[in-house]
Amino acid sequence: MSRHSQAIRSIFYTCPLDHRGKSVFLKGKVVDGSEYPPVILIHDLGESSDMLEQAAIYFAFLGYSTYYYDLRGHQASHKKVGSIANFGQLASDLLQVASWVRHKHSGRPPVLVGQGVGALIILRVALRYPEVSEKICLMTPVFKLVQPLRSYQRLILRTAADLLPHVFLHQNLTPVFRPKSWLSKAQKKHRIRLNAVLASELIIMAEKSVSIVHKIKLPTFICADEANPSFKLSDVRRASLLRKHARRVKIVAAPPRIHCPLSCEQGVLEEVIQGLHQWITGQTEDEIAGSNLLSLNSQQSGENEGKSKMIPQALHAQGDEALP
Repeated sequence: MSRHSQAIRSIFYTCPLDHRGKSVFLKGKVVDGSEYPPVILIHDLGESSDMLEQAAIYFAFLGYSTYYYDLRGHQASHKKVGSIANFGQLASDLLQVASWVRHKHSGRPPVLVGQGVGALIILRVALRYPEVSEKICLMTPVFKLVQPLRSYQRLILRTAADLLPHVFLHQNLTPVFRPKSWLSKAQKKHRIRLNAVLASELIIMAEKSVSIVHKIKLPTFICADEANPSFKLSDVRRASLLRKHARRVKIVAAPPRIHCPLSCEQGVLEEVIQGLHQWITGQTEDEIAGSNLLSLNSQQSGENEGKSKMIPQALHAQGDEALP
């Protein structure tokens, strides 16, 4: 991974969401004078911006100003804006963050990169407000439930959404988007409880995701995992809707046994970010389709060996900055 020549600044910012003082906690690795579009990373439910720190460092190391924030109901943002009432709030929050980032970069739209449910949030924003993003990257997205709800469970969920919209669901009624064995320690420790409205909207959004990809006109990168029951790679490649848009939609396999590409182990993560960099810049557009994300960088693995440990040191030496 080649080092970008520009200095990198770490920033912290409380990004306002509305006139009532609600906000989300945002962090960034800013590369002044970069030729590349800014990048916004969106974590999965139950994760936090801390889990995206290393991914942001790698993007910045390549020359991208990279921003990442705690979703409402998570970590620092929970204190500032509270829990999640509905899915529309998550999309609205991303819209505000993307608008702020675009303003900071002279109107240039960012590249949105999301993981799990974070990818669903990107799809909602990209469908309704395509102008706020230059490209979108969906990393092991959630496109269906791990265990489909039975008819009576759906009925109870719909009834609860109408009568008790803000009451948290019992575990037996909570939709499962990731196998428990795939959850990180942080996700298991800080599991997000869903209310009936949010759960219902997440299910609907997941079930409509493939058709939404069909409607979106933005260049789209999808990294899917064959072992992922919520979105198998083979299912994606068989989808006729995506085949019609092969020039716009690029599909690659996730690294083996890597279910959360944006928060995986350091050595693999560096290769993941390098693969995204090549797609964003159009360096290997023809080779990416149908390939494994890591195979794009196999020729460079010898050159990059041992560099990953140098990246955090080179970045942190630049110092931090808190925005007003």
